[in-house]
Amino acid sequence: MKKIIGYARLIRVTIVFIIVGSFNAALYSTGENIDFFEVIKISTILYLMASGGFAWNDYFDQQQDKINNPGRALPQGQISPVAAKYIGLGSLILAFTISIFSASFEVFSLSTFIIGSLFLYSYMKKRWLFPTIFITPIICTAPIILAALLTNEFLKLGILALLTFLLIFGREIIKDISDIHGDRLVGVKTLPIIVGKQKALGCMYVSFGLLMIMLPIPYLLHIHTSVWFLVFTIIGVSITLSITMALLHLSLSQQHLKLALSLSKYALLLGILGFIK
Repeated sequence: MKKIIGYARLIRVTIVFIIVGSFNAALYSTGENIDFFEVIKISTILYLMASGGFAWNDYFDQQQDKINNPGRALPQGQISPVAAKYIGLGSLILAFTISIFSASFEVFSLSTFIIGSLFLYSYMKKRWLFPTIFITPIICTAPIILAALLTNEFLKLGILALLTFLLIFGREIIKDISDIHGDRLVGVKTLPIIVGKQKALGCMYVSFGLLMIMLPIPYLLHIHTSVWFLVFTIIGVSITLSITMALLHLSLSQQHLKLALSLSKYALLLGILGFIK
């Protein structure tokens, strides 16, 4: 049981299912009929890439996680570093192998891009801020881009992809502020370390602010007109992100930062729910 719990924590099982869910919600929102087994295959590839990416990331982040995230599976000893390394590498290799046999060139191309980006991120984040600051938002947006490529619904899903990018970009800044102490000790270059916490926080405000301004546009243009979109995506996400920004304006304490990270994750889930009707 300890190993199972450790594996679930290693791969961030909740976030993995949100990533897989974003692809399926994006597909569902278009009303296009995609072969069921192809959807299962793509969902499996996304699951393996996401879980493998998190495991691979934790293997490379062992030093700073002892300070920043001591409750994670590796610092807690629930999973050994060697196991995390091979879980990550094995999952990514399996995802790439399955993508080779996919019926879609788009699936193979995007899988190759995501896996390459994960390796790039792991090896570059201690050296350069750019382009690693954009890699996580791009990877999280990739399932929606894939759905757009498969259905040719570029306007409808392009808006969802842009909103997702802005949300993840802002959330990653919060995460980097939370992790600044451990990251500085091991020499990782993040936005808060280079420009300071307050300027980085300003970038987060801009990202979330743009997102909230753009949220009503699909509804006003009659691209997404469902009640679900109005309630969950426009109202729900706006309220959640407003609370997030208010919390961080009051204090950058670890308690507020961790709560802000949870709220921004719920905002992503609310946004996805709004697109399934």
